[in-house]
Amino acid sequence: MRSALLGSRLSFFGSSCEFTLKSELCVVVSYEFASTGSCGVNTRAGMNGNPTRFMDVKDGVLVADVRYCYDWADRLTSSIPLVPGG
Repeated sequence: MRSALLGSRLSFFGSSCEFTLKSELCVVVSYEFASTGSCGVNTRAGMNGNPTRFMDVKDGVLVADVRYCYDWADRLTSSIPLVPGG
């Protein structure tokens, strides 16, 4: 698991690749913890350790991208899929 600080967003991501005789399958999964600009009532939910975004990339194709929204009690109030399958 690696992390990166990008402006006001902290991202954690991991990747794995499987090699076979016929192909290579790579998966990259990441969680984002936005300190500003998140959806829901608590737009700074990422500062409390709440994941505000989940992305799943398989073989270079974004297959899931979901935003998570929280209230001030850190309760998940909604999730918003941004791509089909999310």
